[in-house]
Amino acid sequence: MMQISDSVYSRSRSASVDRSQGDIHAGGNPHIQTDPRNMIPVSRALAQRFAQLDPGNAQTYAPRQADFERRWSTALAGWTRRAAPLRGVPIAVQHHSWPYLTS
Repeated sequence: MMQISDSVYSRSRSASVDRSQGDIHAGGNPHIQTDPRNMIPVSRALAQRFAQLDPGNAQTYAPRQADFERRWSTALAGWTRRAAPLRGVPIAVQHHSWPYLTS
């Protein structure tokens, strides 16, 4: 088994958690997909794990991950450029699932 959120820095980790705080995640915020930068370490962890689980095809996972990382990095650069005017603009959310996006 693999906890994929372990492959990225977990935000909003609380020292103490109880239900009076609402929907708080004790191990940190698991909504890692809201920061597209997290997908590169996730893809690395997945490629490594797939190679362990499927040794007969292990040689295919690293180059495919590298290709994904190259294409994703290019996309990230474009998204970062296009989103630059939005930096610092306040957002409203109904659930504390966006700390990755706002960093």
